[in-house]
Amino acid sequence: MGDKEMKVVAGMCILPQREERAKIAVESIAYQVDVLEVAWQSDVVPIPQWLLEVENAIVRATNNSLAGVEKFLPSSKYPGDTVWLGVDDDIEYPDGYVDVTLAWLEVLDYPLVSYHGRSARVYPMESHYGDTVGYPCLGTVTGVIPVDFIGSGVSAFLVGKMELGIEDFPIINAEDITLSAAANKRGLGVFVLPHPTGWLQYDHHAIKIEDTIYGWKVNDDAEITAYANEVLKWKRTDIASRPPAQA
Repeated sequence: MGDKEMKVVAGMCILPQREERAKIAVESIAYQVDVLEVAWQSDVVPIPQWLLEVENAIVRATNNSLAGVEKFLPSSKYPGDTVWLGVDDDIEYPDGYVDVTLAWLEVLDYPLVSYHGRSARVYPMESHYGDTVGYPCLGTVTGVIPVDFIGSGVSAFLVGKMELGIEDFPIINAEDITLSAAANKRGLGVFVLPHPTGWLQYDHHAIKIEDTIYGWKVNDDAEITAYANEVLKWKRTDIASRPPAQA
């Protein structure tokens, strides 16, 4: 990575129960970045030896009280010309992932980008998941698409344009929305990048959908929907208004 002008750092959180799948994720991304910042999400289960032996990894144990927020907080200690990647412990990243992402960041003048996102269809939303159109990381996206909310586990931004602190994450396990809101508040564009189906790999047998944030929140998304609506209130002027409820 030394031939790149900018330092590239990836932030990842690993749940102990996902260790086997996380090893695949780490091996797929670590060699593509200068530094891999890892939050091992337990202060009870020891950090596995294989993870400590990843040469460019900085690993810290947490009590998991901040959940996925931990993959972004270390960005504050890096210089502004660092590119930060939000990566997940359950995704296998393809060879060339970082190079492609860096190229798109440069072309787009360093907004917040991702390979997964959602845009609201109506305002106010009654459900973040029910009232949005999605652009999935595991499916095909044919162009650069401006969206309201990105997927934080396949995201990237320039640290100097997104100086993040804990105050940017008022809701835990809602990093897709809170990170997107942080970009919007800073006047940054938010985009999903083009990619083919199968470019990013996910093992649905290894990690069940009900064990993901989506699985936890899809039928109980009132809190994140309220926060998302606050973002939309000042971000979108073109969105259709939902008719008022009938008495």
